[in-house]
Amino acid sequence: MDTCRIAGVLLDNAMEACHEVEDGVVRLMGDMLGDSAFFVFQNTCHVPPPIREINQKGFSTKEGFRGLGLYNISQLMSRNGNILLKTNVKDGYFTQELRIAPKRP
Repeated sequence: MDTCRIAGVLLDNAMEACHEVEDGVVRLMGDMLGDSAFFVFQNTCHVPPPIREINQKGFSTKEGFRGLGLYNISQLMSRNGNILLKTNVKDGYFTQELRIAPKRP
């Protein structure tokens, strides 16, 4: 359930960000890397957010929003050691790569 919540927040954020730019683009890719599921969520981004701050509670690039989505993801990841999220901005795209490894006993 946690992985579904994480993927939902990432996709929702990408779609919302595209409403703020003309000709916004959302890209979603999924694949398997060995025994891990791998997803890439990417959207156009003309003004990159401060990457070091995006997971902080209350941080938002959108006026009037609560800024809990990425903070909630960091909380979910802290209790699931099998989930890794990598974030970067390059060539006008905000990209989040989500890797979900199988849970080990």
